[in-house]
Amino acid sequence: LTLQLPDPPPSMSSLIYKNMERWKRVRQRWREAAQRQQQRYGQSLRLLRRIYERQ
Repeated sequence: LTLQLPDPPPSMSSLIYKNMERWKRVRQRWREAAQRQQQRYGQSLRLLRRIYERQ
């Protein structure tokens, strides 16, 4: 009879490290998306600001 013991749970520091790495990637993708959006709408925003400032 062979019993398979489950793997020991990962250490807390290992879990924290993996979580930090994941959120670093999430934050980087968020920044990249914000930059793409700024490039896409930047010209329109500048035009709207000029119109608003003339009033």
